[in-house]
Amino acid sequence: MLEKKEDAQTTFFKTLTWYFSRKQTPIGFFRTIGDIRDKLQELNKILDEANQSQDRLTSALNKITLWGVIIAAATLAWSMVEFFLSRVILR
Repeated sequence: MLEKKEDAQTTFFKTLTWYFSRKQTPIGFFRTIGDIRDKLQELNKILDEANQSQDRLTSALNKITLWGVIIAAATLAWSMVEFFLSRVILR
């Protein structure tokens, strides 16, 4: 007796569901997936720490650069003052 196409598909999917629910999966497979998950979590922690370290380094370099520019500007201003004072005094 022929079944309708939809009934045959439903029966097929129910049989597949039953079969794979009863079938044993290899334990080593789940252990491997767990190991991969653990390694990825460890990698994420390392990347987060590296990102924080990079942010601190960037902040420190920005501060050093700012102080270097301030010192250079002050030195240039002092040199200009000395130059103009020496021109006025030497006249």
